[in-house]
Amino acid sequence: MKISDISLLLPKRHGDHRDFYPFASLVTQGLVEDSILEKDTQNKNPDYTSLKLQFVAWELFAMSSADYEAKYKGKTWIRTKNEKFSDQLFTLTGNGYLYLNENRSKKHEKRFTFLIAIFSAVFASALTYYLGEI
Repeated sequence: MKISDISLLLPKRHGDHRDFYPFASLVTQGLVEDSILEKDTQNKNPDYTSLKLQFVAWELFAMSSADYEAKYKGKTWIRTKNEKFSDQLFTLTGNGYLYLNENRSKKHEKRFTFLIAIFSAVFASALTYYLGEI
């Protein structure tokens, strides 16, 4: 999916880079793959991770509406290829697919548990009522 399309789907609460934090988090966790942003798997410092998340949010916000040059917060990103920043594609990684599949399974399990609980309560009430009549 293009970054310009993704930006249209994100809720606009602030109208700046803060709206891109959820998406930037998916990118930095490796659940969404990009072709431009640099990955650093060596540095696991939590301060670095939060700074990286902020930087990625800035970059995604700047790229979402830019053609070949994006500027935000004093940073400039220049695209040398013929592809526009706003046309950059993001895809779900294998880990992202597994994460979504796990959440979907948990949601189904919760629904099933809820239905079993309701059925058990109704069955126990009916059984108590009918056994009380005997």
